[in-house]
Amino acid sequence: MIKISLVNKAITNKLSKNTVILDPAGLGYMKSSFNGAGGASGAIYNLLNTNKPNSDVIAHFSKFKTEDDLYKNNSANLSVARRGSYNNNEIKLIHTVGPDFRNSKYLQDILSNTQQTDKLFFKLYEDVYKEFIKTSDENKGKLSLRLLPVSSAIFINNDFISKIKLFKAMLNAYVKLNEKYKIFPKIYLYGRLDYDIMKFLAKTMVRHKTDLNNN
Repeated sequence: MIKISLVNKAITNKLSKNTVILDPAGLGYMKSSFNGAGGASGAIYNLLNTNKPNSDVIAHFSKFKTEDDLYKNNSANLSVARRGSYNNNEIKLIHTVGPDFRNSKYLQDILSNTQQTDKLFFKLYEDVYKEFIKTSDENKGKLSLRLLPVSSAIFINNDFISKIKLFKAMLNAYVKLNEKYKIFPKIYLYGRLDYDIMKFLAKTMVRHKTDLNNN
C-alpha cells in the first residue's frame, strides 16, 4: 500500500538544508532569469540570493526553443527536469517546466486525452525523481523531496475541470513512481480548495493510504 502524503502549506514553509523543492517554472525563466515569475516559483525565487538559474540549468533548458520541443519533439527523451543549488547549497531545487496548455495545440490535445495526460505527467515527475536521487546520493540519502501540482493554475487559465485532470495525472504518477523508487515525498498544496480537491481524489484511490497533515 502506497501512502499519499498531502500538506496544506506553501512549499517554502519551514525549509531546511535537507529539503529539496520542486520548482515548476516556465521555460523562459529556466533559460534566462527568474525576474517576473509568480505563483509558487515566484515565492521560491524570493528566497534566493540570485535572479538567475545555475549555469548548467540554463545550458540544459536552452536546448529547447519551445515547450513543444520538450514534450513533442523530444525524440532523444532528454530530461525535463534539472537540479539547482542556491544560497551556498542551503536551498536545493529541482527545476522543471510546467506544460503551458494555453499556447500549444499539441498540449491542448493531450489535455483532452486522459491516457496521454497521464503519460506526460509520468515523464515529467519521473525526471524530477531521477534528479532528486542524484542529489540525495550526493548528500548520503539525508534529503527529503517536496512536490506540488504542476501547471494547475494559470497554465490552464485556472479552469476547474482541467485542474481535476492534472491532479489525477499527478496522483497516478506519484503512486507509480513511489512504488518504483521508494521515495515517498509530500505533496504541498497552497490554498484550501486545492488541498480539499486533492484530498478527495486521493481518498478515491482506495488501494492507497492518504496521510493528511499541516506540518
